[in-house]
Amino acid sequence: MSREPSAAEETAGLFQRVIASRSLPYADDPGIAYDVDMALRMSRSFTWTPPTGHGREGLELWQIEWTGSGDTVSDVDRDFFAVVADLAGEATFIHRIVRPDTIDYVLITASLDPPFHLDRVYFELVGPRIAIACASWWRSVESVEQWKRTHPDRR
Repeated sequence: MSREPSAAEETAGLFQRVIASRSLPYADDPGIAYDVDMALRMSRSFTWTPPTGHGREGLELWQIEWTGSGDTVSDVDRDFFAVVADLAGEATFIHRIVRPDTIDYVLITASLDPPFHLDRVYFELVGPRIAIACASWWRSVESVEQWKRTHPDRR
């Protein structure tokens, strides 16, 4: 017996097909750059300079410094996701990468109705407060890994 796909499954399938399409216009256009600039201007949690190059994945790189409150990766996420809310399309995917002293986010947002459109932007969060949040995150990861090693029966 087959069942109808859920709304989440249908959206995920559409998003996957849009991303897989090689003929779509991509992000490095003035439209998404303008949207990112305006979203950052409305936030009090970041300072930045306009992009001058491309990030690790060949995408337009927005290097921004976090000036929000708190000192954890979750605090950074809260402020970053508030900015992304102004950029989100019909379907949006965010990949966060916590590095030793930066937090990178790859944003992919798409229009799932014809004409399809896909925007991809690379954000690199830098600065001394980001380094503190990263160090805290990596200590937590190590703590969890150590607990797993000392409690193999409770995984």
